[in-house]
Amino acid sequence: MTNYTIRVLVTLLHRLLVGTNLALFHFMGMMVSGARLPNRGAMFPALKATGLSDAAMRRAWGAVRNGAWQRAVLLRLWRE
Repeated sequence: MTNYTIRVLVTLLHRLLVGTNLALFHFMGMMVSGARLPNRGAMFPALKATGLSDAAMRRAWGAVRNGAWQRAVLLRLWRE
């Protein structure tokens, strides 16, 4: 990921709850990095390909699945 991408993700996610923001950062970093392409869209192998530990992969998926965030808010912030 480039420094610009990292700054955008940090700006986007800094208002979320601690823990959720880091886990979503890992997940969204995987999404924008293109790690899903060589893994045929599979989430866990793509997360692993970004260098995350097994525990960090589970936290990232848990944040997406059960985290305290709203898709509409993230999309609005992303557009800004």
